[in-house]
Amino acid sequence: MPINSLGLGMIVGTALLTLVVLWMVRRSIPVERLQHSHDLTVFCGTIAGTVYAVILAFILFAAWNDFTTAQTVATDEAVALENTAYIGQGLPDPVRAQFEADARKYARLVIDQEWPAMARGEVSPAVRQTLENMGEEVLRARAIPGADPMILDHLITYLAVLQAKRQTRLLESQSALPPILWIVLIAGAVVTLMFSILVATGDFAVHALHTVLLAALLALVLVSIQDIRSPFSGAVRVDASYMQKTLERLPTR
Repeated sequence: MPINSLGLGMIVGTALLTLVVLWMVRRSIPVERLQHSHDLTVFCGTIAGTVYAVILAFILFAAWNDFTTAQTVATDEAVALENTAYIGQGLPDPVRAQFEADARKYARLVIDQEWPAMARGEVSPAVRQTLENMGEEVLRARAIPGADPMILDHLITYLAVLQAKRQTRLLESQSALPPILWIVLIAGAVVTLMFSILVATGDFAVHALHTVLLAALLALVLVSIQDIRSPFSGAVRVDASYMQKTLERLPTR
């Protein structure tokens, strides 16, 4: 799984901060004093760690499920556009060429404009306008003698599906983990690490190694959740390859 420089910095920073806190605790609290509450610390730490592991696993699973949903929506949108374009070949000549050109324009705008815009939390008005133009072309075709009403009905249906898939993709790009869950995740990590820091052991080097590795692991999981929960802007993202392949297969004249 690729990790950007910010995520890597958070992991390293968390590990170093944990090491500093451990060093400060060991300097201010003698090991003998920690040994008096060692059994209670281990007991409470085990419970806290177990509860936090369950919460962490649940949120990570939910984030991954949302990521795969974003992938599916992007694929479905590309398939809907391809189906719409091919059915559009049955339109009368006066509007068929423009409809096919707009279908290709829609794909290019999604790839070149809207995908980068989603990473910034924005949308492309040009994509919506192109979709509306395609709908207007279908409506104009109704007035042309010889237009197949079945093809027009199918096109209206597929355009509605295409619009729905685009709206779902935009909603997925703007979704985020609720702040209360981030508070739970960060607080749980801090509590888990504090119980690890307060364990009484005479070997500081071994204690520091265990605690730093635990801190790095928890930070890695949190960074992964953040990246996965941003399916169009994180280090792990849904790209526009599905739409690119559709653009290459769209009919052209």
